[in-house]
Amino acid sequence: MIRPLIIVVNLIIVMIFKLFVGTPSAEVKAPSSVKAGEAFLVEVTIQTNGETDFMRYSMEFPIGWTVEKVETAGASYKFDKQAAKFLWSRVGDQKELKISYKVTAPADASGDFSFNNKLSHTVDNLPSNIDLTPMKVNVVAGNNIVVATKTDPDSTAKPSVTVNIERVVPKDEVGEVFLVDLVIHKEDLTSFGKIEDTLPSGFTAKLVKADGGEFKFENGVVKFTWFVLPAKHTLNIQYRVIVSPDLQGNQTITGHFSYVENETGKIVAIPTSIIKLKSKEVIVSNTPDPNTIVKTNSAADSISAAKTNNKQDPNTVAKTNNKQNPNTVAKTNNKQEPNTVVKANSTPDPNPVAKSNNQTDTSNQITSSTTTAISPGVNFSVQIAAMTRIVPVSYYKNTFHIVGEVNTEQDNGLNKYTTGSFPNYQTAHDHREEIKGKGVADAFVTAHSNGKRITIQEALMITSQKWIR
Repeated sequence: MIRPLIIVVNLIIVMIFKLFVGTPSAEVKAPSSVKAGEAFLVEVTIQTNGETDFMRYSMEFPIGWTVEKVETAGASYKFDKQAAKFLWSRVGDQKELKISYKVTAPADASGDFSFNNKLSHTVDNLPSNIDLTPMKVNVVAGNNIVVATKTDPDSTAKPSVTVNIERVVPKDEVGEVFLVDLVIHKEDLTSFGKIEDTLPSGFTAKLVKADGGEFKFENGVVKFTWFVLPAKHTLNIQYRVIVSPDLQGNQTITGHFSYVENETGKIVAIPTSIIKLKSKEVIVSNTPDPNTIVKTNSAADSISAAKTNNKQDPNTVAKTNNKQNPNTVAKTNNKQEPNTVVKANSTPDPNPVAKSNNQTDTSNQITSSTTTAISPGVNFSVQIAAMTRIVPVSYYKNTFHIVGEVNTEQDNGLNKYTTGSFPNYQTAHDHREEIKGKGVADAFVTAHSNGKRITIQEALMITSQKWIR
């Protein structure tokens, strides 16, 4: 009696705490005016406001700008894709985080610049981004900058290169998997370069060949990035596309190649490719039609009536008592029994109902793929996807080779897909790592209490278990 009372009190305290604490915030300090080619200090003070888990701060910079960390407040730091990133896997009880870094503008930079920055944390185990006020800096010419007075072109600049990109896709109709080849003819260009291919919804990409680039697939976009392009004149990259089984018709792939030449950003469009998908075959299975309504009665003279598409077929009436009714419609191994009633036009009924003597009726045992069977009490599972449209669970099982059931549920307007059901958080955590190893990079542990979603923190509190990184 005392333990349930303690749990209820703790939950109330958590709810009250969430009502009064705000979201994390950050204040950025930097000089309003700096000199080109010289470093200046940026200081950021983050108020955690009760956040104890994951947090990340990032600021984006134009190409040519560089950043060097000074103070990290225990965060892991990375300057990646022209963004300075500070990441805490767990903030803990720290109320304030102070970080700083040095920023150096290019020697030829001038004018007003605005730098976007944001703070990320988790809400109900899902990432949430807070866009902060942009940092604004005016860059003036440095002491070592010589302002050109002539309009003659720079004789030291390399002549422009000719860049051509071709995308090769299958000309014939494709099934659920096909390859995309990209060939980049770039002459002796060795600066920054990036390929971005935008795929249709329902397409998933896997790396085959990167040719020195960094591969990433996110939000439907395939990305190959080279911070320094290889010296060879031609690059060959390749990725595999997995098609969702519910897609049909022609689909298109668009993309572009962006690069830097003579300190100027340029973009080359890649011609659009059309993907022809094969028409889907109709598969007939032994699973009962979910629209079929079957009534049974163990009493003598009971009638089994099968309804399909809300129309009753008069030729599907069979008695289920211990004596076989001669009017039963049945099919066995495609051979007609002597007591079978057949339609006058000799066309077999596509929806017959047959039951043998002393056999259990399983016609009403239909498993729905749109609801999740969740055990009573608190249990943990691993979420692998959240979609606005319904995707067959077989797609995730076959694509990522998932063993066991893949369940679905509707939550906040999304169809969410989970696998596994564990009373122990450690087991669910280990299962998440296994699922990540199969290619679901953003898989995470979620929790339910008596069929209702709750936060991991609430689940751990109720079950008196410890959080694990």
